Amino acid sequence: MPSLIFVVDSSPAVCRLVEQLSAPERFEVIRFQDGSAALEAARQMNPTMIIADYQMSNIMLFGFCKEIHELDHLSETSLIALVNLADRPDEKLLRTLGVTTFFNKPIQSDDLLMNIKSVQQHQAVGSSKGLKRRSWPLTSTGSDEDDDAPNSILSTTEIDEPAEDQASSPPLLTDRPHRVDIANRHR
Repeated sequence: MPSLIFVVDSSPAVCRLVEQLSAPERFEVIRFQDGSAALEAARQMNPTMIIADYQMSNIMLFGFCKEIHELDHLSETSLIALVNLADRPDEKLLRTLGVTTFFNKPIQSDDLLMNIKSVQQHQAVGSSKGLKRRSWPLTSTGSDEDDDAPNSILSTTEIDEPAEDQASSPPLLTDRPHRVDIANRHR
């Protein structure tokens, strides 16, 4: 059975893009118009990746991620948030609930494809090694070590430049387009 990607977005264009990019990677894509329907399906299925719009109908992204986070069988599921520049998500909080990547809309297909491939590779490695599981309730170490995670958001201009100060917090969403640095990406 192919791996599943849930897409929770009311935009048919976003769903088609995910379908087109994931088909060669042997993912099956299931579309959802709202977060409530996706949550119900997630309780019964085991998607490898969930791509959810920040502006979901029937539920806020925070509540959606919290519900997904509490489902033990989805502890290894990659959560991706789609945001508009006008959205101001609390990235740190959403990361504690399992969101691994933030994509600005409109989505850059190269970035999404890279993320899909990365999840596929991570899944293959994780099935033999075992992946780090999320824990609930939320815990904090009181340090900024998690801010240096390789999934930090980087602006397009910062991708090709060597990072001088890795200890600083990653930049938050700004008015510039962003690219993401995937955990398994080799520079």
